Amino acid sequence: MEKVIRKQLKDIEKQLDEMSKKNDVRKTIPHGVSLSSDEIYNRMISSSFERISNSKESAVEFLKSAGIFDKDGHLAPEYR
Repeated sequence: MEKVIRKQLKDIEKQLDEMSKKNDVRKTIPHGVSLSSDEIYNRMISSSFERISNSKESAVEFLKSAGIFDKDGHLAPEYR
């Protein structure tokens, strides 16, 4: 079960990484302001979270794609 959860976390990380590529946070940083990689990453995660949690439908769709919800929108067995 631990391997399954690790794989699911890796899948979620991969999805967040894909989403961050679509949302260039650097465009939102004022010119001349320098941010560390950690600050840029935190902004990307925050932006992705806002987009995912923007509506119930987008949140449920993300949870399904991450394997946390089954196709019917219920918790997957390993999370019950």
